[in-house]
Amino acid sequence: SSVQVEDSGNYHCTATNDAGTVSRMIQLAVQVPPSISHQGPIEKRVIAGEEVVLPCEATGLPKPRITWQKGTKVLANTVGFEMLDTGSMKIQRAEISDSGIYICLAQNNAGTALGQVRLVVQVPPKIQDQQTEFTVIQEREEILPCRTTGVPPPTITWEKDGQPISPGNP
Repeated sequence: SSVQVEDSGNYHCTATNDAGTVSRMIQLAVQVPPSISHQGPIEKRVIAGEEVVLPCEATGLPKPRITWQKGTKVLANTVGFEMLDTGSMKIQRAEISDSGIYICLAQNNAGTALGQVRLVVQVPPKIQDQQTEFTVIQEREEILPCRTTGVPPPTITWEKDGQPISPGNP
């Protein structure tokens, strides 16, 4: 039958005949390939400047070694990145450039497992400084500027004296 973790242990083999007896101890250690708890890729969202933990909880025997990479770059405990005992990785202050696909690699003598985390770093909307008062002549067109930044790009809505304005309706 197939070997299970519970089968690990010390076994004795004894051979006997009319000429004597001999025995030998055999130690069996069953190894289990790594497995990562989340199935399929997951997505994490964080606001720029905040901390985020990318999960990678792996099981296996012996305990798997966890490494992280983004693209072809292997990540380690460096400024801004912390590898946690659980296998997860903490990014101290997420930046836009941290957005992307991260691969968590769990390895032991029995095999390898991969996990994938897509990190999306978002930036709150901001309205750029600009002129806030306009004087125009009646019957002329005027475009009121509202330049914004943010990730994802913000949706702009307009109100006049507290009432919503629909596009094309002054």
